Amino acid sequence: MNNRNIIKHLFWIWLILLLFLNVLPINLGFGSDGQQLSGQKVFALRLDYLLHSLTFLPFAGIWLLGKRQGVRWFERNEALKFSLIVFLAAIGFELLQRFTTWRTFNWVDMAYNVIGAACSIVVIALSTLLTGESPGE
Repeated sequence: MNNRNIIKHLFWIWLILLLFLNVLPINLGFGSDGQQLSGQKVFALRLDYLLHSLTFLPFAGIWLLGKRQGVRWFERNEALKFSLIVFLAAIGFELLQRFTTWRTFNWVDMAYNVIGAACSIVVIALSTLLTGESPGE
């Protein structure tokens, strides 16, 4: 398998991993007292909200790595389609929790997902502009 295929697989593996982490009943509490991530703070921000944003940032790195290796994500409109997948995942993964009995939907979690996705999309847009590619290419 060449580097381009590995990077494409990395995108889909990360996307599927995020799906599982957002939908499966996984308890991410830590500490011997059972304190949950929502009780932890980083710079006065709940750690779980920060993690929601951070989980979508690797898509920017995957995009940049892929472009450096010459990955062609889609035949046309690749930056737009890649960004759309990331944005829809940020919304959709949290919405899926509405249909489970073991997870709780939270608008704030969704907002932080979207913030992380938006940061990735900004990186994608900037890299597209800086390389002189047309967003429609």
